[in-house]
Amino acid sequence: MIARVLCPVVCAVFMTACPSTSGEGEGEGEGEGEGEGEGEGELKDDIANDYGFSMREPASHTFACTDCGLDNKMTAYDIDYVCTFAADDHDAVVYLRATPTSVETLFFPQPVYDDVRVFVAEHDDVTELDDVGYDYGGNHHNDFFFFVIDGVRYTFDHSSYGFGFRVCQPPDCLKREEAGVVVDGCQPERTVAVACIAVVNPLPALQDNFARCEGDPT
Repeated sequence: MIARVLCPVVCAVFMTACPSTSGEGEGEGEGEGEGEGEGEGELKDDIANDYGFSMREPASHTFACTDCGLDNKMTAYDIDYVCTFAADDHDAVVYLRATPTSVETLFFPQPVYDDVRVFVAEHDDVTELDDVGYDYGGNHHNDFFFFVIDGVRYTFDHSSYGFGFRVCQPPDCLKREEAGVVVDGCQPERTVAVACIAVVNPLPALQDNFARCEGDPT
């Protein structure tokens, strides 16, 4: 649930229901990595932005991992995105900050993100949400993240996949799920578009730079 009621603004962009596809990541097999991670460098919440977020500079983390090559270590990275969010009566900006906490093996070692925070900036007010998640997206790193507001789950996902079924950019579209009914704006037609940028310092402009991935069969 949202920690504080957000203010309504504009559009209802969702009209029809589709079969549920929310929460899909890629990667098969079983197994689990071991060990603890530690950060490298200082974490500073000081990236200037126009939205009111306390925004960090993403860092790297090293984990012990029995399947991670000769040195039995893996380096994983913070995943931080800033995205537009215009759905139902919201016209906002979202800030995801996902921190890796461990490593698991699904054919290949990959990071697990159990430390996830999502903030919404709307009408000069910043709210942290409490029902959120980030999925690395399996061995191909076809990642997505979600949050829940007033019983509606919004998933930021991808509409384009390139060679080997791999994404080539941050999430670019939105799925909406309520009471088991899913509106999937992440079909190749990208019917519900969002703009997302990866957080770097300085923060680039938040604009829609979407382009189909090279090798996308659609």
